[in-house]
Amino acid sequence: MQEVVVGAVWYLNRFSSKLEQIELRNSFEDRQGRRHCSREAAIRQTLERERWQYQAHGLEILDILNADNLKTFRGWDFDLKKLPNIKMRKAVLAMRCPRSVRRKL
Repeated sequence: MQEVVVGAVWYLNRFSSKLEQIELRNSFEDRQGRRHCSREAAIRQTLERERWQYQAHGLEILDILNADNLKTFRGWDFDLKKLPNIKMRKAVLAMRCPRSVRRKL
């Protein structure tokens, strides 16, 4: 179950490098205003919504720990009719943190 939580945390941090690049580009003094502002706002809004969902209800992520499920996913041809054949696992903040820590988030 810990692997599912690690996958969810990785997923939530997937935009970290992009945000760092945007901050670096905006730190140059010779540029006027903030470039890439709309992209940064979209990323931050997406992260906020996904973190809220993770904390409140949980995220469904692909269960790649099961060998059969991983094989099914690798053979998937992106046909939506076959999507129910791929098993998902739910990762919730409650799996990771004790209740006293969750209150602080």
